Amino acid sequence: MGIIGAGGMGRGHMKRFQAQGVEWAAVCEVYEPHLQQGLQIAGPQARGCRDYRELPDRKEIDAVLIATPEHWHHDMLIDALRAGNDAYCEKPMSWSIKQGANMVRKARKTDQWRWATRRSVRCT
Repeated sequence: MGIIGAGGMGRGHMKRFQAQGVEWAAVCEVYEPHLQQGLQIAGPQARGCRDYRELPDRKEIDAVLIATPEHWHHDMLIDALRAGNDAYCEKPMSWSIKQGANMVRKARKTDQWRWATRRSVRCT
């Protein structure tokens, strides 16, 4: 899995996901101290980057955790879905109702949406 946004909340999510068996392959963060802290949690196999657009297309990534400010969620989710990744997005999901509706519309066109609807999904 890869994470976009390794600030305090993102690193907290990383630890919780790791406790459930997630292996971190990549950490994306623009702020250097947070990037380094995220990489420490992720372990030596993880690679870091500063531009989120590098992350979804990496072959070792199956899913992306988006833990950035909500005004970035829309584009990051759309790019992750376009690359065929599953995605977990923090709340609030979007900056506006229009963005949220577009995110749902785009997700419904993917296998990721069908995967989520076949299982019990709990929103946070």
